Amino acid sequence: MIQRPSHNLRDFQAAMAVALRWTRTAQFGAAELGLDRTDVQGVLASMTHEMFYKTMASEKRIGQMQDVYHVPSRAGPLYVKFTDEGISDFKLLSFKQK
Repeated sequence: MIQRPSHNLRDFQAAMAVALRWTRTAQFGAAELGLDRTDVQGVLASMTHEMFYKTMASEKRIGQMQDVYHVPSRAGPLYVKFTDEGISDFKLLSFKQK
């Protein structure tokens, strides 16, 4: 079975470039890697469609889908997961070492 992203990567990247909306989990993950807000936005901007790993259902919100990417970075390979929070409104859920 071939999976496809549930969300438009370019829309996510554009939203994160304007205002990084991220969970505490993602903030702690970035801090553990020694990355600040600017670093995280740089990693998110570097993401490509080829880095897509899987899409999965949210455990907390029925019907909400989350996309996972494996992203190379100076901190090593990362597990980056995000979802939408409505029309063109995204939130970064996880940002940690893969």
